Amino acid sequence: MTPTNAMRHLLLVGLFLLAAGSLSIHLKIHSPFYVHGPGEIYFTNSVASLLSFIDLFGVTFLFSRKKTAAWGYLLNGLIVIYGTVMMAHWGWTQFHPPGSPVTHLLLAPTSIGIGIAWGDFTLGAILYRLWFARPKEAPVMNPEAPA
Repeated sequence: MTPTNAMRHLLLVGLFLLAAGSLSIHLKIHSPFYVHGPGEIYFTNSVASLLSFIDLFGVTFLFSRKKTAAWGYLLNGLIVIYGTVMMAHWGWTQFHPPGSPVTHLLLAPTSIGIGIAWGDFTLGAILYRLWFARPKEAPVMNPEAPA
């Protein structure tokens, strides 16, 4: 196994583990099926769990092959952007009373999840660049150039 292939495998494992961590956090914090009363089931939290599930299996699978790595990069970026917006909104509405300064959002509990999501995107970006990196060419020596 070449060093580049070994690096790809390690990044895929890291991508999978970050996505598994985000899915377990989402399932622990808010269940995808909110039961309000007898016979009343709401799917209010299902989007977060669904995006984490897609990240866990779909994005990891797409990054595992060169032909689909670009789609994995695109899907990973979309999931991170949607996740950042939704987590920031949820954190702002749940933990901050009206009139709170915007600087309190930086210390919200959801900022940890946002950091995990952007770390996942960073690993995906590195993996994408490894798939499409060109080897460095040796410098061309001009024999007629003065020394």
